[in-house]
Amino acid sequence: MSNLINVQDLTLSPEEVKDVAKVILERVFVKGALSDYHAIEQGIQHKSQIVFAGKIEDSLKKATGCVPNTGTGVTFSEKFWEPEIFDSRWEHCSAELNKLVKIFQKASKMNPDFYDRIDSQELGFVISLIEQMLNDSLPTKVWFSNKNAETYTDGGNFTNTIDLDKYNVINGLWVQIMSEINSGDFNYVSITQNAGASYSLQVLPADSAVDYLGKCFDQADSRLLQDPSAMFYVTRSIADNYRKTLRSKNLGAGFMEVVENGRPQLYFEGYKITVRDDWDRDIKALHDNGTKLDKPHRILFTTPENIPVGTLSTDDFTAFASFYDQYRKSNVIDVSLSLDTKFLENYMAVAAY
Repeated sequence: MSNLINVQDLTLSPEEVKDVAKVILERVFVKGALSDYHAIEQGIQHKSQIVFAGKIEDSLKKATGCVPNTGTGVTFSEKFWEPEIFDSRWEHCSAELNKLVKIFQKASKMNPDFYDRIDSQELGFVISLIEQMLNDSLPTKVWFSNKNAETYTDGGNFTNTIDLDKYNVINGLWVQIMSEINSGDFNYVSITQNAGASYSLQVLPADSAVDYLGKCFDQADSRLLQDPSAMFYVTRSIADNYRKTLRSKNLGAGFMEVVENGRPQLYFEGYKITVRDDWDRDIKALHDNGTKLDKPHRILFTTPENIPVGTLSTDDFTAFASFYDQYRKSNVIDVSLSLDTKFLENYMAVAAY
């Protein structure tokens, strides 16, 4: 049985560490909750239909005789939620802890207190790390999953060392968006530097982010522009380039960086810019062939309602099953959740990549 708390690399003195607060965790860059960026659809358990109704076209013409002009019908289209179940299990046996470490071990007797650690500090510590892992990994799965994922060696665009089984369960948003919005479409903007043949050739020139954001704004459907929840989602590379322009030029009202709730907030033409630092990290981790990155600069102009995440229950993201197996003297933590995501209406988005 593997031990979840590995302390073999610690140098310990006879005066043992006894306070969990003195354990220094590796800093984890915590991403925003999914609900910050997406509409969340709960109760999605099986493959289910999403129906889109088209418009009734204008058929009003001059009346002639007793028979009215014929109206046109409504065209319907559809997409489907196709949630998949993700799971993992962690097992921990307190007897396998290094005997010098008393950070967590506070049992009053051997049987069963020493082994049954379900309500202990050490299992609470592990659960908090699992929560951090989910907070970090779920957005990656939502955006970068690909059912047909392949490594660069096999003709795909995933880094050769990646475990593809983590990312080939569902189709993430970027796969869906790029299949529906691409070259020649009214709502597609090409970012020239993405085609660079090396890391250095992929660097954005000064002031280029303003140009790309402007093209996204200019090519947006009026229905997107009128939606009060419309916003730009951008890689940090785009945001940093835009910030430098703001600090060197006066672009006027609507183009600004302000401090909201103690944090800087960017705006373009009055629309909020959400900086997805995690996209940059995920692209570097998942889409690096050793010479260049796959589309390191990206912009999506849309609404949270147009890129929903579907699940059976959001409680599954934070509520875990845990139990003590007396026969094996094992403490078990199970995580299981359903997940899917959908890019809904094409006209309600502009994509630059």
